[in-house]
Order: sequence, then structure tokens, then C-alpha cells
Amino acid sequence: MAQLYSPMQVVYLFNVIFYSYLSSWHVEFVSPAQVRSIRRKGKGDSYKERILARQERASRQIERKREEDPLAVAKVFA
Repeated sequence: MAQLYSPMQVVYLFNVIFYSYLSSWHVEFVSPAQVRSIRRKGKGDSYKERILARQERASRQIERKREEDPLAVAKVFA
């Protein structure tokens, strides 16, 4: 009796056979999962850079803030 496979099993088996054949035949082959992983890591790195830049900008703003001048025009002529 022939064994029946579900459509998902057929797709999975095809992918396993196809990509293992490609990777052994074509040394420079990069799987789609690896491409997605690399893109996600790149997006994570850019997110980290944005967060660090935001923190550095906030710390510079605090450092640049001037102290309150007791002889300011608004205080002298108030």
C-alpha cells in the first residue's frame, strides 16, 4: 500500500531535497532563511544605533543647558 503524504509534508520534503541538492551543487548558495536572518540582524543593528544616538543627544542637551542667570533681563526688569 502506498503511503499518502499531506500537502505540507510534500512541500517540506521538496524543500529539504531541493535545498540540500542546491547547497551541495552550488557552493555559494545562500538559503532564504539565512538572507532573512541577515536582514533582521541588520535592522536590529540600525535600531541599536538609533537608540544610542538618541541617548547621546539627550545627554548632550543636558550638558549644554545653561545655569539660571541671576542678572537675566527678565529678572532684572521684572
